[in-house]
Amino acid sequence: MILFVSALLRSTVGFGDALVAMPLLSLVLAGVFAEPMKFATPLVGLLAIFLGGILNRRIPKGKFDNLVYGVLVVLGVLLLVNSIRW
Repeated sequence: MILFVSALLRSTVGFGDALVAMPLLSLVLAGVFAEPMKFATPLVGLLAIFLGGILNRRIPKGKFDNLVYGVLVVLGVLLLVNSIRW
């Protein structure tokens, strides 16, 4: 829900997704992770890259598919690394 609200803000205003997502994600993830900013920062960065590609529509389809696959791989690695630490 937090990422949806931050994406909605970015698509409406054009900026501010990290201003909304970072503090709220750090509060929510504080009970789950010992250092929530190590998980929230890459997540918001990847969301910003992904939203930039969607909102600009200047990326050719083949390149955009590679961007999506890259984001999914990095998210998978982040979840795997953080699940091993538990």
